[in-house]
Amino acid sequence: MREIPPELRIPAWFALLVAGGMLAGVAVGLLTGEGTTAWRLSRCIFLAAGYGYLAISLVDFAEHFRLEREVSGRWMSWQAIPIGESLNHLATVGTIVLVLVLGRRPPAEPELRDWLVIGAPAIFLLLGWRDEIVYHRRRAVHREDILHTTAHLAAGVMFAGFLSSTLL
Repeated sequence: MREIPPELRIPAWFALLVAGGMLAGVAVGLLTGEGTTAWRLSRCIFLAAGYGYLAISLVDFAEHFRLEREVSGRWMSWQAIPIGESLNHLATVGTIVLVLVLGRRPPAEPELRDWLVIGAPAIFLLLGWRDEIVYHRRRAVHREDILHTTAHLAAGVMFAGFLSSTLL
């Protein structure tokens, strides 16, 4: 196994930021909302994952700006990070916002908003795969990096689909 170069190591502050975000999500889940134990556990998992995702995404966006500045001397020249990748990220964030704003327990006859929420994990998966395969593949050290990332994206969406199909 090769040693990880210093510039690729996860800094302690970043690990603490993500872990802290996830712990905050669990705390918010435990301290807010009422429901069954299963519902509360699901809420804790959702919030922990969401806060962890937010922490990682904020650092990822900062990293994109840093890379752009390093390559071009400007924050947004789309030389290091192509504009298509930035638009892909906006669409991904938009999908998340759409779910959080429109999500509800669907009625017996789902409306358009319910179909959008139910389909959002598939949209998220396609945008995530596009981001990884089209853009991040070019910056990855080797193919296995992308294979693992895309496999984990698929597994996460598989869980979302399984739970949706089981619980609806």
